[in-house]
Amino acid sequence: MKAWTVLAMAPAIMVMAAALMASPADGQTKAKAKKAPPPPVAAPVEPAPPPEPPGEPLASSVGNYAAFQNDISALETGALGTADELERALDRAAGVNREALTRGWIAYGALTAAQSPEFVKAVRDTAAHYGRDVMIRGLTLDPGYAQTLKGGEDAARLALTAARADGARVFLVGERYKELAYSLQKQRWANQIAPQQPARVQRMKRLANDAATRNVDAVMAPRLQAAAASFSPWSDPTQFGGANFWDTFRTTPVAPTAQLTALATPAPAPVLRAHHDRVQTINRMTTLAALYALDATKEPAAQADRLLAEGSTSRCLELAQVQFYQCMSAARFRYENAFCLGEHALKDMGSCIKNATVEAPSSPVAALPAPPPEAAPAITPPTGTRRKR
Repeated sequence: MKAWTVLAMAPAIMVMAAALMASPADGQTKAKAKKAPPPPVAAPVEPAPPPEPPGEPLASSVGNYAAFQNDISALETGALGTADELERALDRAAGVNREALTRGWIAYGALTAAQSPEFVKAVRDTAAHYGRDVMIRGLTLDPGYAQTLKGGEDAARLALTAARADGARVFLVGERYKELAYSLQKQRWANQIAPQQPARVQRMKRLANDAATRNVDAVMAPRLQAAAASFSPWSDPTQFGGANFWDTFRTTPVAPTAQLTALATPAPAPVLRAHHDRVQTINRMTTLAALYALDATKEPAAQADRLLAEGSTSRCLELAQVQFYQCMSAARFRYENAFCLGEHALKDMGSCIKNATVEAPSSPVAALPAPPPEAAPAITPPTGTRRKR
């Protein structure tokens, strides 16, 4: 063979040799295959637990409002003698999520209205006579329909009385902090420039957003369980729905007993009616109270979530918060922060609740009349309501 031919074949021979050296023998390959560990056995996948059924909407929502009123109780007696105490008061007052608080307040008003025994009986009698589904449909078509039933005015009166007392309570605590702001001008620590004010305002906004899921402690939760027609707030103001319920909420629970109700004497009170701009607010409370008496609030047809999302109150609370943030942004001294707290975070928000009611020129509130006769009362055909512009 010629030399040039051998030289030409040399690269190919080298490539083949390298391939043979890199490739293991068949025996070695089989041996390694035998020694390879078996693939891991996957553990059986347990099925995911079924989701928990949704809770009753009124009971799920009222806890946020109760937490708000707990903060008002703390602010009512809280000291304001140091910068740290002022910061804690600001944090308490700022922890309001307007949507969640609105739902909580509407739920509380509905549960309060559902304590009227005459109204609850009329709702159940009417549903038994015309059919439960027909009753639910009529209530949702016309939010004002519930008040046309026997006892409907009494149910609305309970909700109005609670709203007036609750709102006035928040308003008066706001007055306290507004007056404290004037006296703080004489104290050196409060008359100093508030450091990092922009960061403080941002903290107030974060607290409001985080307050959407607030609730009360487990030890207090049983006091919010209010079955229909189980309390007598018109005769004992410390019971659920009463004018002084939140004043005693964190202290000694008061059980609804017949003896306590019989011994209590209702105090004269002004007759209240819904403000002309907030009629639909009270209508929603009485409608939800009727649905609650039928144990229907969890059903999709009841549309409880829609009724709880009340726009007028939410917008009022939003305006109060905007004014609070603007006041805080313009404040320079610490005592001015106390003024913003009292004037906007408390007084304005209390007005959103209290001003849903107005006094009517009428006689004092009378005791609830006797239960209706056994015959089912006549039902007024449900009609649609005009949407407020």
